[in-house]
Amino acid sequence: MNDFVFFRACFFVRVFSCISWSTFSFKTPASPPCPLCPPARAAALDLIDFIDASPSPWHAVASCAQRLSAQGFVRLDEGERWQLNPGSRHYVVRGGASIIAFVVGSEPLVEQGFRIVGAHTDSPGLRVKPRPALGGDVLLRLAVEVYGGPIIATFTDRDLSLAGRVVVNSEAGPRTRLLRFDQPLLRLPNLAIHMNREVNEKGLKLDKQTELPLILAGLNASQVSHDHLLRAMDALIDRREAVEKLVAELLCPLIDQDLSVLFYDMATIRAEGQSEQKDDVRQFGMAKEGLIARQFMLGLVQTAEGLPLFHEVFEGNASETHTLMPTVTKILERYPSIRRVVLIADRGLLSLDNLEALSAMRLEHGAPLEFILAVPGRRYYEFAELLEPFDRAQCRKASIEVFG
Repeated sequence: MNDFVFFRACFFVRVFSCISWSTFSFKTPASPPCPLCPPARAAALDLIDFIDASPSPWHAVASCAQRLSAQGFVRLDEGERWQLNPGSRHYVVRGGASIIAFVVGSEPLVEQGFRIVGAHTDSPGLRVKPRPALGGDVLLRLAVEVYGGPIIATFTDRDLSLAGRVVVNSEAGPRTRLLRFDQPLLRLPNLAIHMNREVNEKGLKLDKQTELPLILAGLNASQVSHDHLLRAMDALIDRREAVEKLVAELLCPLIDQDLSVLFYDMATIRAEGQSEQKDDVRQFGMAKEGLIARQFMLGLVQTAEGLPLFHEVFEGNASETHTLMPTVTKILERYPSIRRVVLIADRGLLSLDNLEALSAMRLEHGAPLEFILAVPGRRYYEFAELLEPFDRAQCRKASIEVFG
């Protein structure tokens, strides 16, 4: 929990709108379909898109700000002096959960006056408590509290998820990030009728302390055995692509989008035994100690804060230099929103081919990939010709440390 901090009331439980009516049969008198003109249909679909993109107050404000910016409105900071011109369009965001937009009139205020339109929108739902994890029996549950005036019974037997705001550490200090899980994570199950015989007469009543906490997982962490982990690994490897994509989506809000320093390193892991498996990665190769040993190789990418982003397992006889470009390519594909990336790798990953490929690589928005590769002292001569123009232009007469 050192990399990010949850604020109280940061998360709302999100209800997925996926109700199926296939089990019901209604007989209604035949009537002609209600005509809907194209502008009305477009407005209705636009409203649906807005609601779907706004599962929390902070998301709603972000959606409004995006729409206002698309219409030429310019954001202002309440802490700065404003210079307003006739006809200019602006908006202000306060606390991430309130937004005010205005248009400056072209006529004198004393003559034309001003018009105000206000709206107050509640977000009734379930908010995650500051200490949400509840263990017991074989269930892991999430403690929530009622916010606003939701109809709690409508949350039962539905796919629920989380959306809200988190605070993350970055080089520029704490920053807020919007977080939204599009996959169903939680459940508030209803009891079978024989365990609540009066539900149809008296309605569903849930105790907010003991019955409202949502089911997050089916195993208490203290009861997870080694066999559970091994079986989970077998299931995960069969769904590797989907799992890695989901993990990347969950990690993205925790990464500094302005500048991410990524460290990539390779490690060799010794393997014992003589058995042979299909597609076995355990191969004889050069170990770190300088000996030939049966091993496999593990490549790991992590942020400067120590957050692991990606790993890959390679055969034990693979060349380290050949693992760099496939790994970097996958990282950039999974985190396309990062605006600047600085890659740092050790000397074992250095080659002229890698230097050329890294120099030609571009991020999603066209910015170059920046990198730092260590050069072994015994190989300086290989790069003398490559570095000579940089040395002549910036290093020879420099009085301070230079980078390039």
